[in-house]
Amino acid sequence: MNILLITQDFPNDERDVIVSGAVKNPFYLSRALTERGHRLTIVSFDRISSSKAPRDPGAPPVRRFHSSLKLFFRTLWLNTRSFPHLLHLAKRHDVIQSHHPHYTVQVAAMKALRLIRTPLIVKAHGTAVPELRANEYKGIKGFLLNINARFNLLFDRFVLRTADITVSSSRYQLFELGTLYKARPDRLSMIRNGYPESLYDKVEKVPRPIGSAFALLFVGRIVPKKGIAYFIDLVRQVNKTRKARGQLILGRRLGIEDQGLYKTHIAPLAGDTTFNVRFDVQDREMPSIYAAADVLIVPSRGYESIPTVVYEALAVGTPVFPTGDWGIPEIIPPPYHLSGNIERDAAHLVDELSKPYAARRPVHSRGENGWRARAIEFEKLYAGLAAR
Repeated sequence: MNILLITQDFPNDERDVIVSGAVKNPFYLSRALTERGHRLTIVSFDRISSSKAPRDPGAPPVRRFHSSLKLFFRTLWLNTRSFPHLLHLAKRHDVIQSHHPHYTVQVAAMKALRLIRTPLIVKAHGTAVPELRANEYKGIKGFLLNINARFNLLFDRFVLRTADITVSSSRYQLFELGTLYKARPDRLSMIRNGYPESLYDKVEKVPRPIGSAFALLFVGRIVPKKGIAYFIDLVRQVNKTRKARGQLILGRRLGIEDQGLYKTHIAPLAGDTTFNVRFDVQDREMPSIYAAADVLIVPSRGYESIPTVVYEALAVGTPVFPTGDWGIPEIIPPPYHLSGNIERDAAHLVDELSKPYAARRPVHSRGENGWRARAIEFEKLYAGLAAR
């Protein structure tokens, strides 16, 4: 099948895939679909990636559109600029699959105007209003971002109403798509995110040596909603009763999203031997980082579907202690949930991590949560659309 894949960004290889699920998920899905014999063309609307590595000769062709404009004006311009090119491509492909509704307005307009009949599948994201609320930005910045979010929400609703199928990554997100985005219930489907088997399936958990410090891990973007401040406080609280160290894997140093949060919480950690802060970690290094950690902490606040990092940690047998809300409880049971009370959570972690590894080892998610299995689920969607 010929698939036109629209993404926020498309890296050259694993050296470019850093932290962001919006980048890594379509990248690894495209690899899995290519392995299964499908032919892909990629259209990318951002350039977050930084690797200068040459592209794999067998990789799908990529067409990139960029702009120096900001916020909604940038999104509107990129959709307008790419319209002729995507109209040409849409007519040559069997299905259009988008991993970001912001960059699919032009395709939705083509379908609404009956310029194309190619089926459109849109992968939903918790963008616009939910993430803005979670980040709680104030002042002029919050005002401008709120206006921007409202404009994007209107266009996202148009895209999801026009799409033949909207795919969510959790049951919780299915509810959000109906209530906030006004998506049609009969056009909703759920396919969870996954992890790349080629990187994870040969990596085994590294049990912590007896008597050594607890290794607590955080992986995520520098935005308030990810709960970085809570993670830092939690490591310090655990240290009051048992020696612990915290490692933060934070994406690109040149692409920090919230400079204020960085200056107040990350920069002061320089020289603090309790914490190890790393930027620009290549994705192929991540399996060994998860394997060496005693636990992955996911203290998100305000909104999450199911973060990709959860699947990655579970794939190597590392326990995950997340916020017990939104989509996360669908795969992480309550005994592992954070309460939001720093003293209670620290005591809970010390109690769990003091147990022998075999007594607290979670069920591995290998196989069923890999991208190869997810690609088969997408193939079923394609077959259903083709049969209409």
